[in-house]
Amino acid sequence: MIKQSNKIIPAVNFHLSKACNMACKYCFAKFRNIKINEHPLKKSLLLLKELKDFGFEKINFVGGEPLLINDIEKLIIFAKELGFYTSIVTNGSLITYDLLEKVKEYLDLIGISIDSLNPETNKKIGRIFNGIPMSAKIYLNKINLTKTFNINLKINTVVSKFNLIKNFKYIVPQGSPMA
Repeated sequence: MIKQSNKIIPAVNFHLSKACNMACKYCFAKFRNIKINEHPLKKSLLLLKELKDFGFEKINFVGGEPLLINDIEKLIIFAKELGFYTSIVTNGSLITYDLLEKVKEYLDLIGISIDSLNPETNKKIGRIFNGIPMSAKIYLNKINLTKTFNINLKINTVVSKFNLIKNFKYIVPQGSPMA
């Protein structure tokens, strides 16, 4: 017999939008032409308050691509002020110095989805931003930004037919901190 616990699951994934600025072949978010701000700010703030009142401890802002949301900084700040451990899961393309400067005291963790460091593989996968496939150099820049602001980092990877035989260390430039 399993003993029932009064504890709830401590974390919530808050899917802010189905919209994404990439078109990864295997992603569950196969949505295009979606309104980016699907949840009005007032409703999102109210939902965060209700989740905290219910006892949740961690909020993961996810999508689609959550950094497409106009009010993402306000949501992160409000969630932290409520006492949440705050996290965001992103493809990394929209991480900027200015964004991290605004949320550095409020964001506990950034999860960046990196499925390859090779631009040709990322082109096949669909990890292309502004016509440029993501690369080790681009990802390293994003990672270094998180380090600049002492934000914890988690790397998410989906293994697929496109990257199955890739050795991440092999394709990182020699002398790189990622090597």
